Amino acid sequence: MEGRRPDGDQVSPDAPDTSVKICIYPGCDRPAVPPHPLGGPQPAFCDREDHNALTAHLARKRLEASANDDQSRS
Repeated sequence: MEGRRPDGDQVSPDAPDTSVKICIYPGCDRPAVPPHPLGGPQPAFCDREDHNALTAHLARKRLEASANDDQSRS
């Protein structure tokens, strides 16, 4: 079954994804590291050493706590 991209064009399920994946670290807009040439999924983070699953989780928790503090002060 073929899908559709947001621009309306049809996409073959076998077509490689050519869109640039962005780092999922909060506030980062750098491109994610490309997939390994021998295969496997593309990493979700950029090439910054401090952008990884643990530090991203801690940053999201910090942002959540900060947002909760701001709401409680209002």
